[in-house]
Amino acid sequence: MNAFREHHEDSIRFGYRCFDRLLLNGLIQPFQQPERVVRFFTRYRDQYPVTRQLLRDIANQDHAWIEARARERRVPILAEPDGRRDEFVDRFFRRAKPDEVVVILKAREPARIVTAIGTPTDNRWHLQFAQRWVAHYNIYLNDQRWGRLCVRVCPYFPFSARVCLNQHHWLANRLREEGITFRQCRNAFLQCGDPDRLQALADSLTAHDLVTCGQKWLRAFTPFFTAEERREAGCQHRLFFAQTEYGDNLIFQRRAALDQRGARLLDANRTIGQPDSITTIFGRRVTTHHAGKLQTSIHDFYGIRKAVEHLPALHRQLAGIVDRYLDVQQDILETFVDRGQLRRLAKPTVLPSGKRLPGLKLDHPRQLALMHALVRFAHVAAGGTFKTADLYPHALAALGVTPETYHWHHSATTSRNCGPRASSRRCRGPGDIGCCRSATASASSS
Repeated sequence: MNAFREHHEDSIRFGYRCFDRLLLNGLIQPFQQPERVVRFFTRYRDQYPVTRQLLRDIANQDHAWIEARARERRVPILAEPDGRRDEFVDRFFRRAKPDEVVVILKAREPARIVTAIGTPTDNRWHLQFAQRWVAHYNIYLNDQRWGRLCVRVCPYFPFSARVCLNQHHWLANRLREEGITFRQCRNAFLQCGDPDRLQALADSLTAHDLVTCGQKWLRAFTPFFTAEERREAGCQHRLFFAQTEYGDNLIFQRRAALDQRGARLLDANRTIGQPDSITTIFGRRVTTHHAGKLQTSIHDFYGIRKAVEHLPALHRQLAGIVDRYLDVQQDILETFVDRGQLRRLAKPTVLPSGKRLPGLKLDHPRQLALMHALVRFAHVAAGGTFKTADLYPHALAALGVTPETYHWHHSATTSRNCGPRASSRRCRGPGDIGCCRSATASASSS
């Protein structure tokens, strides 16, 4: 249990954790190299070379198939709405039956497709991949097990796709099956007759549940391949995580208790929302070895592969991130000033050997600068782990000095704390902790 949940347990009615939106990219892996595309058409379709017209005919046939099936089943195909898609399609789900397609939104979106380069007169073609803006079909349906979901299909070879799931809808179906009462408000359960069972069901989600649902609909919406081609040539989509949302949902007993804490947290979190702080909360230190520009969108930091089979490792990583984040939130609400730790810093520290270390002089500029650097929330989020080099630039900024002037200032003001040898020894910057021993020991011991 994290510090926030533990401290506010008496005010919380119940809590649970689960995935919210799960965006899965679907790729047919054998067709990610042009030469394998040529081999497929030669072996299974007896077509060589693969021309621009052939690829265009395949796309036209797929467009025609989707629109003909929609007319047969009286499913509307609509243009891209001005507002949010999820809100726009709400009304189509009101009387949706299990495994029923309710609406299709047609929109131009980017896709990686196969293109043929050549001339019809010479009939010599070579294939290459290109990024193009083409028409996609966003198919909204009510899956029997997952409930409301969306499958986006690209009618251009090699038929890339995306499946958008939400575990809240999946959990609602599981609770109905077990006869557990609940009240759902979009991505939250506001009431639940058995919160422990709700959490157990949330934790029971497996990669097999994702694959089963994804393959079921991707096979249905890509009719180009025969059963033999799917079986022998591997013409089926493999699913990879594109985006995941994992939430810790705490339902408070009283709205006033939540509002009181929320107002303070909203203001305090402005200082820890920067990329350097966020990456620390996410459990990975940003060093000089980090390649690329530091942004609020952080990619490939956790060493977890994108295939959906790695769902358990992703679940553990995201749960740890949530715990660290909530620990920081509680530390914001209950600062060292509130707990009296600031006053204790001025008192002497007695070691087990009986030796007394003097307390800090809270009006000393250098020690105030050091404390300013020590209590940064980025260090709290990292579990209290940091190096002297991490403190150095922030101490300089608090003092308003440059590294060159800090050398003289440091040696002149620390001779009393560092002993008789300090006057003949210059601080060498962030790697030199010898002159800071008494200040850091007193601060860290409290």
